[in-house]
Amino acid sequence: MWPGANSPGMPAGPPRTKAPIRPRAGWYVLPAVLFLVAVAELVVFVALNYSGLRVADDPNGTGPAAAGAQIYLVEGHHYFVYVENTASAPTACAVAAIDGSGPVALTKKNSWSATTTQSEAGRTYRYTASFRSQVTGTAIVNCQGVNGGLMVKPDDTVFGYFAVAFMVAGGVALLASIAFVIIILRRSGAKRAALAASHPFQGQYG
Repeated sequence: MWPGANSPGMPAGPPRTKAPIRPRAGWYVLPAVLFLVAVAELVVFVALNYSGLRVADDPNGTGPAAAGAQIYLVEGHHYFVYVENTASAPTACAVAAIDGSGPVALTKKNSWSATTTQSEAGRTYRYTASFRSQVTGTAIVNCQGVNGGLMVKPDDTVFGYFAVAFMVAGGVALLASIAFVIIILRRSGAKRAALAASHPFQGQYG
C-alpha cells in the first residue's frame, strides 16, 4: 500500500488558515441606515407639514358669488377660488368671520398645483385665484364680478409634496432592500467557498 499524505512517515503540511467571509457582517449596517433614512424622511416631512396636511383635507365651500361660500378657514393657510365654468373671474374677494372681516389679496399662489377644473355637487368650476386667510373659523367668502357659482377650497399643494417625499423614501427603501439581498447572497457564496477550501477533495490515495 502506498503511503498517503497522512501516513506517519510523511510530515504534516502547514495548518490551513480560514479565509475571512467577505463582505463582513458589518455591511448589514448600510441597508439598515438607508431604511432608517427613508422612515426618518417621511416622519420629518409629516411633522413639519402636519398642519398643512390637515387643512388641505378640510371640505370645500360653495355658494352663489353674491351670498358667498361658507368654509372653515385657518389663519396663514392659502385657499383656491373657483367659479362656475361659464362665470367671469372675480375682481375682488372679501372674508366675513367672527374673528374679523375684510378684503383679501387675490394672487396666483400655487396655481400650478390647482386643478384647472373641478366638479362639485353636479357643477363644474374652474380655478381663478388664490388668497391667504387672515382669520381662523367658519367664514363667508364672497367675490365681486362673478355672475355665477363660487367654490373655495383649501390649497392642497402639500399633498403633491408628500407624494414626492413618499416616492423618494420608497426609492431609498428599495435601495436598502437590494443592498440587503446582495450582502446576503455574497456572504452565502463566500461561506460556501470557505467551507470548500477547508475540506478539499481527497482522492483514493489522498
